[in-house]
Formats: sequence, structure tokens, C-alpha cells
Amino acid sequence: MGSFDDEGNSLLLMPDGSIVAGGDSNAAGTYDFIASKLLTDGSFDNSFGVNGIINIATSFNEYNTGVGFQPTKDRIILSGSNIETAAFFLAALKSGDGSLDTSFGAGGTKIIDVSWEEFGSGSNNNATSLAIDSSERIILSGFVLHSVELSDMAVVRLQPDGSLDSTFGGNGIVTMNFGSNQDESAMAVAIQSDGKIVLAGYANDDFAIVRLMPNGTLDTSFDGDGILIHHLGGVDKSYTVAIQANGKILAAGISDNAMAVTRYLSDGTLDATFGTAGVAKIIIGDSTIHTSSMKIQPSDGRIVLCGTCSASADLYEMYVIRLK
Repeated sequence: MGSFDDEGNSLLLMPDGSIVAGGDSNAAGTYDFIASKLLTDGSFDNSFGVNGIINIATSFNEYNTGVGFQPTKDRIILSGSNIETAAFFLAALKSGDGSLDTSFGAGGTKIIDVSWEEFGSGSNNNATSLAIDSSERIILSGFVLHSVELSDMAVVRLQPDGSLDSTFGGNGIVTMNFGSNQDESAMAVAIQSDGKIVLAGYANDDFAIVRLMPNGTLDTSFDGDGILIHHLGGVDKSYTVAIQANGKILAAGISDNAMAVTRYLSDGTLDATFGTAGVAKIIIGDSTIHTSSMKIQPSDGRIVLCGTCSASADLYEMYVIRLK
């Protein structure tokens, strides 16, 4: 996008093998969603937007955190947050040419103010991740401030057309406060094959894993109440989650300066066959590690993680790690 600030934040592999990268750019004077589409050989798909790139320009600033695909709609969904309105923000694109799909939301975009919908008052809302379920409903994880410094976990489910799904939490929104003086955030979301929703994030300085029933209620078969708080021995925050083919749940993030990966059985107990008593920690020299994404290889179930590591305040490197 020329000499402007551009960020790539999300990645989608399309059914035909093409690749969509979501992000944000200030090319239009405000930070706006951007998406680029690459063909299987890595070249830009020139039928998508302008030379393979589309800029969703608004009068506000938005930043992107997720991307998904609705196959029967042939529609790409970008998600993130609108900075001025402090709300969740979505844009729907036709996968062929990248134009806004005006049948979604209001002219192809949608703003969701979680705090107004839930509490009738305004505060910061941030969407952190996106998943599309088997019915092509859109699930967003994130957080909403409930005081000046403390946040609650938030998850939103939309119907395929972008309207709030009233069968989920009564109004399409579920927020969770684990107790007084608790700062919680849902940083990632994954959908199990049975439709249950798994959130990973943190509560203060501990991993927090939550599993919801498809209607938004807590799944009490998971750790007794649906909420698992896991202290790994340091400042612990989970930023990504994945479900293995056998139903085991993986959460990854940081524990002090180490990358941390945990694996849980379906009932929320640690899987003792993974790492050391269910926890794997990896240290790269003296670097502080930030784990941002995790995928499961479908061919052999191996775990691929990527993120950044910093040996100093002004030097950052990307890393990719694969685990058995």
C-alpha cells in the first residue's frame, strides 16, 4: 500500500487454495480494514479489488483482528474494532471481486457496541478473534471494559446476514466477569465439532479457558463450571486456541518470557501425555516471546505456532515453531 503504515493481522485459506490476508492501513487518511487476495502461486489476484487489494474506507479508524469465510454466501468476513466508537466492527466482502456485500449489515459493514447492548452504557469494546460455525454464523471473541481498568470476557454471535443471534445469550452477546478485581479478556475463539464454543484468554495473570454451550450458557461438563483458570507459575496470558481432531483443546501464549502451550482433555483436565504434565514451555535464548497464532496440521496433527520474540527493546524477530 505504498509508504503508508500497513499491518497484516489475519489469514484465511480459501477452498480453491487462494489466500486472503486481512489487516489495516492508513492509506485513505484513517486506519481502515484492508484485504489482499493471492493466487496459489503467490501472485496477486487482480480480479479482487485494485490489483488484488481492497481498502474498506470509512470516516473512522478501524483495526483488523480476524477473517473468515461463509462458503454458501461466497463471502469473506473481516472483523476487528472501531476505535472512535470503541465497538466491534465487521465488513463483508464478495470473494470474487472484493466489493462490499451490501446484503450484510448496513451496506456491507456492521458496528456492535457490546457495552450498550449488554449494560446500557458506553465503554471500550474490542474484538480479538473470529470463527465461522457450521451454520455460517459469525462468532467474535473479545472484551468489554466494566470499570476504568478492568475488562470482562465477551463473545458475540451473529446470524449469517450480520444480525445479532437472539438464540445466543438472549441478545446475541455473552459477557463474563469472574469476580471482583478480575481483569478478563477472551483473545481467541474456536468451535468444536459439536458446536460448543471454546474461548482462550486470561484472567489477571493466568490462562483462562471457557467453554460455552451452543446457546451461550456455560458448559458445566468442562472443569465443573465451564471456566478453567490455569496458573503456570508466572505472568501467564493465552492468545490463541485450537481444537485437535480428537477433541483435545490446545491453548498457547506466554508465561513470563517463555512460550507456553497447554493441552486439556474434553472435561478440562490437563492432558498428562503432553509436555510436562500437560504444559510445554519453550524459551528462545534471552528473548521475550509473544505467541499470536496456532494451527493444527490436518495431515499429521502436528502443532504449528508463530509469533514474535524480542531480544531487546528495539529488535523483534518472527518465529515459527512446530510441535509433535
